[in-house]
Amino acid sequence: MTDDPVPSPTPAAPAAREINAIMTSNVSAFVSALALLYSADYILVWLPRFEDVYKSVNVNLPLATRLIFDYGLAVWAVMVLGTIISYVEIHRRPGQRRTVAISVIVVIGAVSLAAFVRHATLAPVIGLFQGIGVQQQ
Repeated sequence: MTDDPVPSPTPAAPAAREINAIMTSNVSAFVSALALLYSADYILVWLPRFEDVYKSVNVNLPLATRLIFDYGLAVWAVMVLGTIISYVEIHRRPGQRRTVAISVIVVIGAVSLAAFVRHATLAPVIGLFQGIGVQQQ
C-alpha cells in the first residue's frame, strides 16, 4: 500500500454576495462619474457663457444661480473627491454596509448636483419667456 499525497485545498471562490456587491458598487461609481461629467460640462463650458449673457441683460438672478456661479466648481470638486473615495472603498471593503452607504450617498449627491446645476443655469433664461417669468412693472 502506497501513500498518496494529500492534495492541498483549493482557494475558496469569492462569495456570490461579495461579487454582487462589487458589481452594484461599480455601477453606482459609473453612474456618479457620468453625472459628474454632465455637471462638468455645464460648470466649465456653459456657465461662463451664461454668466456673460446674464450680466449684459441685467437679469435678476435667483439665489441658486448665484451659488452655482460662485461655488459651482468647488462643489463639483468635492463630489469628484467623494466619487474617488467611493470607488476606493468599493475595492477595499466590498459588500460592507459602510461601502454601500458611501456609494448611495455619492450617487444621490452627483445626480442631485447635475440636476441642480442644470436648473440653476437655465432658470433665468426660462424666466425671460413671456408669460412664464415674474412680471416686472
